[in-house]
Amino acid sequence: VSQHSTPAQVTQVCEEDGRVACVKSADGQLWPADVVVSNVDVPSSYGLLDSEYGRGREAALSGLDYSAGVIAFNWVLDRRYDQLLHHNIFLSGWCASATQCAPQTR
Repeated sequence: VSQHSTPAQVTQVCEEDGRVACVKSADGQLWPADVVVSNVDVPSSYGLLDSEYGRGREAALSGLDYSAGVIAFNWVLDRRYDQLLHHNIFLSGWCASATQCAPQTR
């Protein structure tokens, strides 16, 4: 497995036969790819696809309201807290299970 990061903004994810084939950067360079990991919102990720499917999904999802999936805290502390690991999840007291925290839609 090889891993690459483009040094320029990604402007397009190219498809071939319904699969990712490459990534095109703002400088016009094509970066061959079998898999693309996107760190932008879902509608924008779909919008990078060079297909009718991608444009359609972007249009369908763009009008929805989104909330942050993660709130990250970067704390600068003057001592070490051994009970805190590099990844911790803090939930409020009323959130006893994931089903109570997730919004209920029908």
